[in-house]
Amino acid sequence: MTQKHTLGPWTADFEGEDDFDGIPITAKDRDGYVPVANVPVYYADRPEREANARLIASAPELKEQRDELLDALELTIVDCADLLPDFHKAQIRAAIAKAKGETL
Repeated sequence: MTQKHTLGPWTADFEGEDDFDGIPITAKDRDGYVPVANVPVYYADRPEREANARLIASAPELKEQRDELLDALELTIVDCADLLPDFHKAQIRAAIAKAKGETL
């Protein structure tokens, strides 16, 4: 699977929040910091904005862990193929594909 997002790590810049733009989420590349996302100020109080910013900033690490778990699950399906009904194998494979942004 090819990389479809800005490489991590991502950082939530709580000091960079302003009254207009909100909390910026950035990633460091060879030229400095690049914007990835922004948590706007207009829909939530500061604790909720900060929680959302931390969640967004953790996305690359969460994706990496998800991919490892999905790989392990796929191996388990192969190892237990005789124990699982075809219906369940199909549902599990469809869920894995959805999580990876793929289609069957």
